[in-house]
Amino acid sequence: VHGVDSSVSAIARAVGAELPHARGDDPGIEALVNALVLALVRRRDARGLERERVIEPAIRRALDYLEAHWSHPIGVDDLARAAGLSRFVFLRKFKAQIGESPYRHLVGVRLDRAAERLRSTRDSVLAIALDCGFGDPSRFARAFARRFGESPLRWRATNA
Repeated sequence: VHGVDSSVSAIARAVGAELPHARGDDPGIEALVNALVLALVRRRDARGLERERVIEPAIRRALDYLEAHWSHPIGVDDLARAAGLSRFVFLRKFKAQIGESPYRHLVGVRLDRAAERLRSTRDSVLAIALDCGFGDPSRFARAFARRFGESPLRWRATNA
């Protein structure tokens, strides 16, 4: 859903998938619910009102392209082409409508996908990093720790 942050959508899907199997004291479910609440709270402005984001069709096309190709190398020019806009106009509109640069958004999508794979598979961290579009495992580990507050291995241990 493009009107909602991709991380919020991913967390909501994960909670929905886990609820039928959850116990009342399941720390994984509690962590997912806490992450969802935090993501929703972050979407509120200073007065506590939810910001409505209007995403024009050109930027929606770029988001669709990004969602379909997130694990492959994607450049700004690829996204601008998908949007049918010049690079400069695309960058300005994307930042204004999405609230972050295309690169930051792409990295966020990749990290969310990596976290889901860490939680749901036993694949190695290296394989997940590479599959999620990170060519440098140490760069992946640093980005993951910045976003989730702990290393991929530690996060897996507490969220799997």
